[in-house]
Amino acid sequence: EFWSDVHGFPLLQNIATTVFASACSSAAAERNFSAHKFVHSQLRNRLKETNL
Repeated sequence: EFWSDVHGFPLLQNIATTVFASACSSAAAERNFSAHKFVHSQLRNRLKETNL
């Protein structure tokens, strides 16, 4: 609700809403970071010199 009153910073509003809406338990946070790491490592493994 606080961020809906802040005008002029839509990107900051979206980032803050996403970050603060995540679960408070460490298990959920670890699961999110693990999934993020897996996706990005798979994407990096597909890169070839011709794509860079």
